[in-house]
Amino acid sequence: GLYTMIEDPSNKMLDTQFSDDSGNLYKPDGKGARWGSFVEADFEKKTNEDEADFSDIKAAITALHADRKTDPAAWRAGLEAVFKVNMFLKWLAINQAMQNWDTYGVMTHNYYVYGDPADKGRLQWMPWDLNESMLSGGKGGNAEVMLTSVSSSWPLIRFLLDDAVYLKTYKKELKAAIEGAFSLAKVHAKMDAFHALIAPYVTGADGEKAPYTFLKNSSAFTTSLTGSKNALKSHVTSRHALVKQALGL
Repeated sequence: GLYTMIEDPSNKMLDTQFSDDSGNLYKPDGKGARWGSFVEADFEKKTNEDEADFSDIKAAITALHADRKTDPAAWRAGLEAVFKVNMFLKWLAINQAMQNWDTYGVMTHNYYVYGDPADKGRLQWMPWDLNESMLSGGKGGNAEVMLTSVSSSWPLIRFLLDDAVYLKTYKKELKAAIEGAFSLAKVHAKMDAFHALIAPYVTGADGEKAPYTFLKNSSAFTTSLTGSKNALKSHVTSRHALVKQALGL
């Protein structure tokens, strides 16, 4: 059958993705993971576990909640000094373009943040557990492209998108996504290629067998791209239409 492998960010991934792996890696969960206030117990350390230094995440949350009305430019500069804002906005745009039902803005988990020593300790957002993405429905979530109904209880979304400069960046990233890596042509082609690649290991003699499968029957796989209620190609096409509508394209 077909199996998946998950790479632990606190191990080899830091080695391969960063030039310095000595920073604090957090896997947040709980009320504090919303970034409304710092709650030490909700920022579990995956590196430097024996060190009681949470200064990087404290600084980022403090900067996020600083006065952003009097001098927005100063607020943005303070936040960007401790948090890679543009990277977060790029992730947020891609996340909303494809739709994700189990993510920040809905759930208080499924991401890591890493304080990169090679980047003056700035925190970098790292999404995690994306198995509820590219679904047309779910247990919860926000399908809105522009996230207008998200409240200030999720300040990384609300505060940033309420800022004219960051909103412009978010829209630019949305447009870049549907014209780039998430373009219909590229995504559909990858879907076709990966579907064909794994087909022999999902259905048939060498395919998945109960109880080690999530498939109810083989047709659930064969119609996963087209021809079913939640067909992936149809989903991507509909998300493209919604992003274009939101951007006035």
